[in-house]
Amino acid sequence: MPTAFVAGAATPLGRDVISELSRVGVAAIAHLQVDVQERPAWQRKLNFPMVRLDATPWDMPRLTQVMEQNSPSHIFILTGSTQTRARAAKKQGIPEGNYETTDFKKADMLIDAVLRARREAHLVYLSAVGASTSSSDPHLVAMGRGEKKVMGSTCPYTIIRAPFIRSSEGGWWFDTATARTQDVFLSVLGLVGGRAARDRKRSIRSYDLASAIVAIALDPAGRNAVVEGERLRL
Repeated sequence: MPTAFVAGAATPLGRDVISELSRVGVAAIAHLQVDVQERPAWQRKLNFPMVRLDATPWDMPRLTQVMEQNSPSHIFILTGSTQTRARAAKKQGIPEGNYETTDFKKADMLIDAVLRARREAHLVYLSAVGASTSSSDPHLVAMGRGEKKVMGSTCPYTIIRAPFIRSSEGGWWFDTATARTQDVFLSVLGLVGGRAARDRKRSIRSYDLASAIVAIALDPAGRNAVVEGERLRL
């Protein structure tokens, strides 16, 4: 029976992934970086069958211990930034564009914790369309570094190159409006020969993406694969 460790469980996509894991009968450990007083509220939000919360700090020895004690079969690394999260980080004093901190470091630490625990787990890494260490966009550079870290480990992996993600909950008004504007442009582009770019980049609802991520991660054909475009639209 698989057991999933979901880092980034407090994000809309993280919650949707946990909901989908529960729906298909996979036990999940929802990793949250929240204060003690916030945990009861999150317990209610994530009150799905076979799900338990974990608030282990981002600390290598303690994360390693979690991996040793729980031996998860799948690690969902959903800690990368969205535009909304990047703005929230800026308000907390993290410089805008500091994706080394907000996108790469947590993935790097989590993978190292798995390796130090001497456990083999299937790494499911949320990346982005266009991720590359040679990109001029610092966000895509950080994602590219994350991809290299995942592929350079000894673990099986699935890399999800996601397009713009819209919340299934109707929030993220600015991001949703931006996504719709982008989709209109991509629709026009598709009519004039840009179908491949349209299919790779048009936005997707977080619940739809979560369903695809879980299905691909649990499918043996999804091992050691980089997935994007229409393959994310089940």
